[in-house]
Amino acid sequence: MAADTRPRVLSIGAVDPSAETGVLADVRTLLDNGCEPATVLTAIATGVRGEKGVIPVSSQVVVDQLDGLKGKEMQAMKLGMVADEATIDVVAARARGTGVPLVADPEMELLRTSVTRQWLRAYRGAILPLSTVLVVDAGEGRLLAQTNAAAHDLVRALLGLGPKWVILKAFATDNDDHEDVISDGAHWYAVRSRAVAVAARGTGDVFSAAITAGIARGEEVPKAASAAREHVVARLEGLASAARG
Repeated sequence: MAADTRPRVLSIGAVDPSAETGVLADVRTLLDNGCEPATVLTAIATGVRGEKGVIPVSSQVVVDQLDGLKGKEMQAMKLGMVADEATIDVVAARARGTGVPLVADPEMELLRTSVTRQWLRAYRGAILPLSTVLVVDAGEGRLLAQTNAAAHDLVRALLGLGPKWVILKAFATDNDDHEDVISDGAHWYAVRSRAVAVAARGTGDVFSAAITAGIARGEEVPKAASAAREHVVARLEGLASAARG
């Protein structure tokens, strides 16, 4: 049998029993985009509101999972939800100096009350300087940057925290389309996509996982982001078509 030549991508994040979000959504997206996935679990997202909504995996178990992947070369990594500062430190220590592109999608909505000042300080100080790409919506970006700035100024503030690229996702436009703002500070891009009227969870995970897949295949960030948005729109249109019967 021929050796598998697909790029290998590590998804680090929470597991959602519905498989609609988190690493299970990442695995499906990575396979759809021609990559071989590997996973490390940081938490269980139960879907229950309140403090029981996220059950963290101990940082030592995260270390053990990472140890189990030693010797497996990764072409890219996606970091989803990390529920506590100890896990942030573990992931940062392993990512530092590897040269492997890191796409950070903090999924702060899932964390809800767990986003403390200490968590924000740890994420800003340890993860953002290591990130090839930071993917956030406006709410997450404003929390991380501690500013209420509008789109372009918000991106500039986030770039000042260390990531090489920032993707501010799914801004609503005047004609009800969505626009992703993409920048490394020197270059600015806007990817517009049509809004699809269908209820769906996990589109943010699919978007950032598809970006990671593109980077693993050697694509530049703007191209990877554009293709990822097309992938999300196609998925939503498929769901809408199925709902119509």
